[in-house]
Amino acid sequence: MDSNVNTFFLNPANFSAKELTFICPMVQMMNNMPGMAFRCHHDPPNLSFSFVSEGCELLTGYTQNEFFDGNAIKFLDIVHPDDMPTVKKLITTTLSVGLPFESTFRIIMKDGSEKQVLMRSRVVDTDDDGLPYIIEGFYTDITKPLRVETAKLANHSKSEFLARISQEIRTPMNAVIGMTEIGLREDMPDTVRKYTHAIKQAGSKLMSVLSDIWDFTQIENGELDITSAEYSLSELLNEIVYIIAVQLEESTIEFEINIDCEIPDKLIGDAARLRQVILNILTNAVKFTDTGAVYLSIVGIVVDDTVSLRIVIEDTGRGIKEEDINNIFKEFTQFDTKNIEGTGLGLAITYNLVKLMGGEISVSSMFEVGSVFTVTLSQKIRSHEKTCSVINPKEALSKHHIRETANFTAPEARVLIVDDISANLRVAEGLLSPYKMTLDFCENGADAIEAVKSKSYDLILMDHLMPVMSGLEAALNIRSLDDAKNVPIVVLTANAGPGAKATFLQSGFDDFLAKPIDTLILNDIIKKWIPKEKQRKLSEKNAEATKETYVKIAGIDVEKGITMTGGQHENYLEILKIYYEDGRKKLNELKDCIERNDMELYQLHLHAIKGVSGSIGADDISKAAEKLELAEEQGDIDFILENHPRFLVELETLLDNIYPVVKKMR
Repeated sequence: MDSNVNTFFLNPANFSAKELTFICPMVQMMNNMPGMAFRCHHDPPNLSFSFVSEGCELLTGYTQNEFFDGNAIKFLDIVHPDDMPTVKKLITTTLSVGLPFESTFRIIMKDGSEKQVLMRSRVVDTDDDGLPYIIEGFYTDITKPLRVETAKLANHSKSEFLARISQEIRTPMNAVIGMTEIGLREDMPDTVRKYTHAIKQAGSKLMSVLSDIWDFTQIENGELDITSAEYSLSELLNEIVYIIAVQLEESTIEFEINIDCEIPDKLIGDAARLRQVILNILTNAVKFTDTGAVYLSIVGIVVDDTVSLRIVIEDTGRGIKEEDINNIFKEFTQFDTKNIEGTGLGLAITYNLVKLMGGEISVSSMFEVGSVFTVTLSQKIRSHEKTCSVINPKEALSKHHIRETANFTAPEARVLIVDDISANLRVAEGLLSPYKMTLDFCENGADAIEAVKSKSYDLILMDHLMPVMSGLEAALNIRSLDDAKNVPIVVLTANAGPGAKATFLQSGFDDFLAKPIDTLILNDIIKKWIPKEKQRKLSEKNAEATKETYVKIAGIDVEKGITMTGGQHENYLEILKIYYEDGRKKLNELKDCIERNDMELYQLHLHAIKGVSGSIGADDISKAAEKLELAEEQGDIDFILENHPRFLVELETLLDNIYPVVKKMR
């Protein structure tokens, strides 16, 4: 045993010049280390320090002398009481038997505060009986890194939660907003129109709140990206004008715009984020203006292939107090909350979006007089066609400048639809029929590859889960063909859960369309991917829709099913007939899969039933199939065995309800 342990670093006289030549640099090196290096001897029930580096005071608040004086600080004296049992147990199972010790725990500093430390140590010498005695090691302060990591984990958990909640809310709200938007185009009593309009506004507000929370979370995590694509400034502004006109429909507030017609219309930038910036500020102006007007003016300065936009939004509203104006762009900030809705995130998000787009935003205001927000940012010019088609706000509502379905045709375009369920193919055919495109159909990925080899397509709508070959495998094979590697492929799937779209896009698909199909989203996708030179604008719309008396079927929302399958009653009945015939086959196939324990094929059948049932308006069966499909994915056989018989009964009952309708068609 080393007899000089107690004076090793305290009395250099105990060492020769040669020993000091080696020892002193080592001591200096340890003193320069971050944290606290130490040496101690094992004297149960404690560990007494014989050396601590100069970092001890920064780490613990105690000086070096306080570790060696009469009432010397021992190893366990600074361990947090709540962590003491764990540390003692670790010492017993490691250091006490000669093994290295590594652990994180809390220590109590001299001033009573806490720190989280990482301690590593090892036995370097034993006593006369061969038991561990001399121990060396070091402490490292990990309080700040741990907080950072904890914050990262918390943000990650928050993002995952928000993504799931976002999907759960967006799925039904897409239907609510989409259906009311379509409904508002139809003839209806004024009272019904008023109620329908109120539903749409309420849905839009909910979606706005959800989007604000999600955007702010992405900004916090540094995950919000700015993209660049060609867009029409006049189309963007017309949409904004309509939205604000709707907000002011029952208000006495005036909305006036002044757009510089010399600004090029075809620009390159992130149209969605620019729209969000302008709408956030305008909506805020409307919200805080009780009388007077809201003004939007935009001018542009063109230099070579770039235009510098100066967007000014002015209101005669409540204004901002001088002491508050410096905090106006901070999150969760609202200085006047009387009768005001909102999260207080809009301007904070707007500020960050403008910065991400390389622009500047400023505000000037007089309390009880009004405010002026100014945004300046640059956009690339795609062509120099002028912006002269922005609608007057007073005409916006009367001209119904809203997003419409099938507002163009593409008779020269050819589209391939790939789905293993016949009813799904009929649904897609019905929804796409107004576009007058040439449509081809395949029932699996392998056939799709052969079709692409023989014909040239402008767009492919591809189901995901199919027998023979999946949609993903087919898409990857098509990408390897020289003549088809650039054809856009949109995944058409009932797998629309959280993160599904991002996953499919990362896998190689160009876009994402969920089942049941939202006709408005479908219209956007067709307009986005069919070549512009093949699109033909409609000169006028049919003034009146044919009124039909729809069949009634227990377990099916027939009206919804007709809408989801293209809006034609006869076409819907044909799809019902196919659904009935396929459904009878599926009943036997599902039973057979359970008997043979072929769960992979069982899941494929469920996936097919889920998608097509949702399309015909049989939501209960669709949801039941989804639950069983999820249980199979998670390996929950008990859930399947318990619920499978009930599902078969419910499916058979639904088919029995459909039979009288399809019987008349035979």
